[in-house]
Amino acid sequence: MVWDELSLPGWYLFGAIATIIFWLFRSWFNSRSNSLASLYSQACDRWGVCICVAELILLTFRYLNLVF
Repeated sequence: MVWDELSLPGWYLFGAIATIIFWLFRSWFNSRSNSLASLYSQACDRWGVCICVAELILLTFRYLNLVF
């Protein structure tokens, strides 16, 4: 549903919001003390990092494309 509705700048915003949500969930899972919460915390951290890195790379290529 989101795929058809967003333009390219909308996807950048969606990625930023998703990164923030994953890192908020990570800190919430860190406050829990069971092993499943620890696994979810690691997963949310890794997904947040992957989305953040992908967005930074895409924004860099977009900027370089506009400059050159």
